[in-house]
Amino acid sequence: MPDEALDFEDTAELDPSPRIVGQDIALRAIRQAVEMESPGYNLFVTGLDSGGRLRTAQRILADLAPRRRQRRDFAYVHDFDDPSRPRLLILPAGAAPRFSRELQDLADLLFDEVPRILQSEPVRKRRDGLYHELERKQREALAGLQRELEEEGFVLVDQGEGDEVEPTVMLLVDEEPHPRAELGILERDGKLDRPAAEIEARFDVLEDRLAETLVRARAAVLEVSREVREVERVAVGAGLADTFRDLGRRFPRARRWLEALHAHIADHHEVFRSGGRDEAPPEALLPLQVNVLHRGARGRKAPIVAVPDPTYGNLFGGIAQEPPGGAPANHTHLRAGALHDADGGYLVLNAADLLMEPGAWKTLKRAMLYGKLGLQNLEGAIQGAAAALRPEPMPLDVKVVLLGDDALFALLYATDPDFPSIFKIKAEFEPTVDYRPELPRQVGEVLARLARREGFRPLHRGAVAAIVEWAVRTSGRGGRVRLAFGEMADLAREADYLARGERVTREDVAAALAAREERHGHFARRTRDALKRDILHVATEGAVIGQINALAVYHAGGHEWGRPLRVTASVGTGRGGVVNIEREARLSGRVHDKGVQVLTGFLRGRFGRRRTLALTASIAVEQHYGRIDGDSASSAELYALLSAIARVPLRQDRAVTGSVDQFGTIQPIGGVNEKVEGFFRLCADRGLSGEQGVLIPTRNVEDLCLAEDVVAACREGRFHVWPVATVEEGLRLLTGVEPGEAEAETWPEDTIYGRVLAALADLEQVVRRATRGEKNGGNGSAEESDAKKPAAGRKKAPAKRKKAPAGKA
Repeated sequence: MPDEALDFEDTAELDPSPRIVGQDIALRAIRQAVEMESPGYNLFVTGLDSGGRLRTAQRILADLAPRRRQRRDFAYVHDFDDPSRPRLLILPAGAAPRFSRELQDLADLLFDEVPRILQSEPVRKRRDGLYHELERKQREALAGLQRELEEEGFVLVDQGEGDEVEPTVMLLVDEEPHPRAELGILERDGKLDRPAAEIEARFDVLEDRLAETLVRARAAVLEVSREVREVERVAVGAGLADTFRDLGRRFPRARRWLEALHAHIADHHEVFRSGGRDEAPPEALLPLQVNVLHRGARGRKAPIVAVPDPTYGNLFGGIAQEPPGGAPANHTHLRAGALHDADGGYLVLNAADLLMEPGAWKTLKRAMLYGKLGLQNLEGAIQGAAAALRPEPMPLDVKVVLLGDDALFALLYATDPDFPSIFKIKAEFEPTVDYRPELPRQVGEVLARLARREGFRPLHRGAVAAIVEWAVRTSGRGGRVRLAFGEMADLAREADYLARGERVTREDVAAALAAREERHGHFARRTRDALKRDILHVATEGAVIGQINALAVYHAGGHEWGRPLRVTASVGTGRGGVVNIEREARLSGRVHDKGVQVLTGFLRGRFGRRRTLALTASIAVEQHYGRIDGDSASSAELYALLSAIARVPLRQDRAVTGSVDQFGTIQPIGGVNEKVEGFFRLCADRGLSGEQGVLIPTRNVEDLCLAEDVVAACREGRFHVWPVATVEEGLRLLTGVEPGEAEAETWPEDTIYGRVLAALADLEQVVRRATRGEKNGGNGSAEESDAKKPAAGRKKAPAKRKKAPAGKA
């Protein structure tokens, strides 16, 4: 591509606004997924560069400016009926943090307001009245018992200290109280006015009376305490009614829970009776704590949450574990995940990473199918372990965007019955697109954005053209461009690193590519050296029967290079057909096996219509000790086979690539540039003769995007690239002999096909003679066998028949 084809000087002139180039179909699919609100219209995206694909997907979604479907907050609060099942509050966006602050202010207010209410004049009077009435009743009960005791010579005496003081029945002797234990002493001293046994019996009766009186007194205390507590509960509830009514008015979605909180505080008002927040036990203040799990933005733009590490905890949150011996888990220990953060928007994940995480895929599917997400830890999701907390599930309104490849999409679609119902839209980013005149400028705009964002030099239009040429070449097909913007960006970065001027130039891009070749080309250099030194034997001059130079592409660590391979064929009698030696050695892939089988089909169709093919041929890729696959060498193998049959030598200064069908049509292959360059490097190392070159399929001509030195050598006539469409065209270039017409059934003897036909006829005769010999004992001809038989055993030769006259039978 000439630099002048670009209508700008460098990328500093271009608009760096982000755009997706050449992917209109994929963008329409994404827009449909964004705009459809029906269930299951989640998105699976294939074809994005693996590097930075999350960021790219985020940017694509942001460019579509999707509207937030939900604007709400999620908050968990204490459930007063069952604390193990925290209650979910769904509040308008931004309301949950305010609600949490209001409840913290309420806690401070309660430590001031509850004591004030309890010390108010009406409450104090009612409380004091209850206590005074209790004391009056207790005094009267004890006074009645005291009078009864005194009438019988007994008395009540308080014993104990502090709160442990209790009345005890004692005997009054000489105005002194004596306990039951001293009766024996008093009896011995003669101080009792009646028998000790009688006094013992009265002790039993009076102590029982005292116990009954004390039980009634304690019951009265409890009853009064309940009455006082009820008075205070009602007073606190009434005193806080306006406060809770105001909160309910400002947070209507929490009104029912606030009513329960109001009742709870009135029931447990003693927490706030004295002291302050710091003195109250933490569990007592737990109902006033709000766990704001998700804060929904008030704006209309939907959140787009990308998760590079989609572990179970990162996606779904869970329950924070308390240290051993700590307080049991409660609603404040609940933690949010990315799925909560994406409420009303989009969650972007790498599908392969998601599937690798235990429990993540199953939980995500369940949430998407049922539209609800419960909070639990990983062990609960996988093992079904009982959880200490079972929070109320929250509604889910998230579109999930999975990023992967076509193979993973096909696998999930075929093996997971839920997958088709929850991922109904697939967006395919094509790896290559048709070349359009505006595309170089669009690539320049993408690179301009990169240069400004990362602060490196602007790219001259020649550098942009070189990067586009690289994208065309690596697409493998003419008229197509490989839109690997991640790799384009890397190439631009590396060229900037090597640049010494104010701009990145075409030469800098070439230097970056050369540096890559040097970094990753260890195996290619070793192979090239082995070819140059003839350790790997490939001839580049002369002509040999049954030998040809095929071409292959090798891949190692992201680096691709082409190299010639020596293919040989040998032919003999027999009925074994064409034997693939690579297959016999288990070094051949299925596609290569198929290519070899096609050769048998060609021979049968071209030469076997009137005769049986009686040959055994073997084909081998010499000095190749690894696995080989693909059918791009099948035309070379066919040329070698025909050469071996016809005994016509093939030129060794020419190499061949292309697959062939059973009708002799040369079919296109991949890696044509690397293959041509691989043979060119070998010829250049040995010296270009002007006769060397490569035969390629005609339909690969438009795919050529060769290195500059190869193009220059071809332009100067020092190297050649010949397009061929049929086997016949290839044979002419490789042998200089006319092959013969493809559709004929017989050919002149001086053509290749004529020679093949004659050779096949000779092989057939040999096989027939050998077959007859085997039938007759395997010793010589049939006549020799008959001659060796005894006369009695030989058949008599039939008499010659006389020729009948005309008109007679």
